[in-house]
Amino acid sequence: MSSGAKPLVVHHLQYSQSERIPWLLHELRLQGHQIPYKLVLHQRAPLFSPPDLAKLHPMHAAPVVQVGDLTLAESGAIIEYIVDVYASGALKLRPGDSGYEKYIYWWHWANSNLQPVIMRCATLRHLNLPDDNPVKKSTLERLAIALGHLDKHLEQNVWLAGDVAAVLGF
Repeated sequence: MSSGAKPLVVHHLQYSQSERIPWLLHELRLQGHQIPYKLVLHQRAPLFSPPDLAKLHPMHAAPVVQVGDLTLAESGAIIEYIVDVYASGALKLRPGDSGYEKYIYWWHWANSNLQPVIMRCATLRHLNLPDDNPVKKSTLERLAIALGHLDKHLEQNVWLAGDVAAVLGF
């Protein structure tokens, strides 16, 4: 942790992208980065963010991290902030590292392709649409394509993002 870094307050909403932040902090702790933080768990009300979490950021979504006067949202931005400011770039590949291109691709692919189609599937599931509904069919096809793409990559690679073990010294 860089000297003078303040403790984090991590606002976590169950069943959301904010799962990524406590997981990251745990992984960094396993790597020897003792990052001081307080975890504030928020319960859905009943589906969306409760008022106390919603008032922290205009998007009314989690995760939200507070550090002193800074309030930061968006899981990807929070991850990069924590890794860069508190962990000296740990668990992160940089240009020139072996596997960097795969790392950056899969980092963005997860949120831009996989997560949205999974959320569409979850939404459609609650609608109880018939199997022949065109929206349901196309969404399930898109999920199959995404999972097939991921499976094909993992069949040919030990690591999702290249040889991370070698680069990070595992």
